[in-house]
Amino acid sequence: MDKEFLNMVPGSHSVLIVGDGDFSFSVAFTKRYSNLNVTSTTLESEAIMISKYPDLLRNLEYLKHKGVEVKTSVDATSLQDIFNGTPFSYIIFNFPHVGGKSNIKKNRQLLDSFFKSAVGHLTDMGAILVTLCQGQGGTSADEPQREWCNSWQVTSKAANSGLILKSVNKFEAAEIFQDYLSTGFRSQNKMFRTQGSLVHKFMKSDFPPLPNTFSDPVCWPSEGCLAEQLVSILCQCWSARHNTNVSQQSTNDSLSSRYCSNNVTLVSDSYELEDIYFGESFKLSISDSCISLESLSSTSQLLVVGKAASSGDLSVSVALILQCLFEEKDTRYFARKDLNLGNLVMVGENKVDVVKGTQLSIYPPSYFFDVSFWVKENFYTEMFTSYVYKCSNHLVRDVTLIDTYTHPQTHSVSHCYRLTYQSLDRALPYSYAYQYYQWMRTHLPTVLGVILR
Repeated sequence: MDKEFLNMVPGSHSVLIVGDGDFSFSVAFTKRYSNLNVTSTTLESEAIMISKYPDLLRNLEYLKHKGVEVKTSVDATSLQDIFNGTPFSYIIFNFPHVGGKSNIKKNRQLLDSFFKSAVGHLTDMGAILVTLCQGQGGTSADEPQREWCNSWQVTSKAANSGLILKSVNKFEAAEIFQDYLSTGFRSQNKMFRTQGSLVHKFMKSDFPPLPNTFSDPVCWPSEGCLAEQLVSILCQCWSARHNTNVSQQSTNDSLSSRYCSNNVTLVSDSYELEDIYFGESFKLSISDSCISLESLSSTSQLLVVGKAASSGDLSVSVALILQCLFEEKDTRYFARKDLNLGNLVMVGENKVDVVKGTQLSIYPPSYFFDVSFWVKENFYTEMFTSYVYKCSNHLVRDVTLIDTYTHPQTHSVSHCYRLTYQSLDRALPYSYAYQYYQWMRTHLPTVLGVILR
């Protein structure tokens, strides 16, 4: 958790701690970050806590001495009743639980209600930190990872409130917050098992537009996407070096667009991305023979991403460059037109310094839907996948043919596909994914001439 606060300027942030049992975390937090404006709350009344927690009065006395605002009987799912929209830079909830024996469904609802309450009290650039026991979150950061259906599905519940997961870190309570006792297990003066627990950091994000706002069910605009931005920059560098103008020839695939001038061609070739780590910044170098990415970290590494043929033609793997810069292998990310490359600084006539863009969401939730239909003659799977990708606003990660069936009498053939909806950079609740699926399904017979089953 300490990593989340390294860049905090003393006195510039307000912090709300909810569900803090005996207030021991607030004490430990205040000792470590003494110059922050902290408000600490707990669900139970002071009378109940005094009978349950022997160190309560000592903790309360310390917090009041340090100027911490302390409130009891505060429901984390109804913060508006107490704070009436007061904004906080950070809202912290450690080991949320409904009390009593474990109940996954009720704990999911607790998270859902908490996020909906907390997001209305979060500054635009603020963050919500939720600490969960090992395996509860349901992301691949958990070791071992539970099946999604047996987890609390924290990313999905956060998405319902327009929140995306930005980072996950180990909860290093013993090293950072020595005075903290994670009491309250099953609503008793017992400690949670904190080994393997993780701190999930969520921040605000936009929802994707609803599908009923689309003007065209097939062609989603892609001009100005990340791939085109990068190619444009490469063209400017090449033109400056070789004193030639570069013009664009538009194609249907934005990731394979060709930019041509005389014998210069910049294309997105299918280079295989190797498992190479780059630091926080890069130098993109263009020479007479190649284009390369060089890490500016302490362990400098060089990766050639484009080569010049003997004829002078230069081929560049635009997708490979973007995959390295953004540490993202899902090419849907590069087709977005509302994202930018970050800080790009021209250095001389043939070099560009690139400050790496950060991945906007980690472990985003996925939603699966199946669709079956009778196909016509000359139907190809590529026809369906192309239609789905183009009308999904980049929210479909995968389309898989899972079954085929031939009618014994009519010999008609049906296909069953599984669609995986997932957003890389926006909060995608299940309800939104379902609307996209239904919208696609409604237009499918008209666009492809198939018959739904």
